[in-house]
Amino acid sequence: MKRIVCLISCLLIAMSSSFAQNETQYQLTPNGIVNGTDKEYIVIEADSALSQKELFEKTQTYLASKFVSPQDVISAFNENTITINWTSHIFYKPGLGKMEAIVNYTATFLFKDGRVRINNPSINSITCLDGKNSPMKLIEEFYTIGIFTSKGKDRRPEVKAAIEENINGFLSDYVKFITSKQDAEDEW
Repeated sequence: MKRIVCLISCLLIAMSSSFAQNETQYQLTPNGIVNGTDKEYIVIEADSALSQKELFEKTQTYLASKFVSPQDVISAFNENTITINWTSHIFYKPGLGKMEAIVNYTATFLFKDGRVRINNPSINSITCLDGKNSPMKLIEEFYTIGIFTSKGKDRRPEVKAAIEENINGFLSDYVKFITSKQDAEDEW
């Protein structure tokens, strides 16, 4: 019985790691957010039957549903580019307690028939809600706390992990939405 449980556990771990390798994951580095490739963008293959305009509109619909005030977050150009500038709350545990920070990101979506390109998001600012609203930088400076040391070492792994989880959750939800086949005849 123990062997069967061990075998099933090993199979589940192997399957989960193979699924994770197929999905692009963003990582936070001292140079910003990267996607694990040598490119500064990722390409999502959507339904090839969807035109550039349809993908643009589907993305606008998704983004409008995600933000309370989408007109303050979304900038759209010529039905082929959408730029979003949004803030998100992250929570991390620096020790025994729980801390909160606000991260401001910018990302750009470009559209072609059947494909969406997402340029790597950038972090514009991080503000720790510690009673003083202290700014946090990617790389620590003399008077400013940072996620990484000046030599690139991970100084605050809990903040790094929270930012990665936040941006990867957003990407994963978007990919599921944009690649889903929704019936136009759905009645609501």
